[in-house]
Amino acid sequence: MSSARRAGTLDERRRISGLRVACGSVLAAPFLIASAPSGPESPASDTRAVAVQIATGKKVFGEVCAACHGMDQGQPSDAHSASLKGQRFLTSWSGKPARALYGRILSTMPQNDPGSLEAETVLNLTTYILAENGQALPDAGVKEPSELSSITIGQ
Repeated sequence: MSSARRAGTLDERRRISGLRVACGSVLAAPFLIASAPSGPESPASDTRAVAVQIATGKKVFGEVCAACHGMDQGQPSDAHSASLKGQRFLTSWSGKPARALYGRILSTMPQNDPGSLEAETVLNLTTYILAENGQALPDAGVKEPSELSSITIGQ
């Protein structure tokens, strides 16, 4: 059999295989859609929500906080800045509600313009700092500062 004929046969096989997958997908789609969770309760969207919140907090941290606290958070670049990661952070904050950390950031940061950060920005920063310290967070993220009252740092 010539190579042109073999290539044609291979192309034909790929088309047939592709059609089988496409037809199977079309036939299975109604069942998958009916059984898949949807809306705000969807675990996939919840997981993305907390991941987006943490990523947003990390970005803000890099832009606003890292100059004093250091990008790795464990070694502040400013001798007067608090460590926001690791044992030094946990020594200061363990056992306290995450709402207290949020309140501290909201009212005292950044050092050169205290209280200038928007509440949502501080919520994202707080979530990022908690995540960096291994804190369990709701899959849906933290939507309101009041939710931080039920999160105890280090537990």
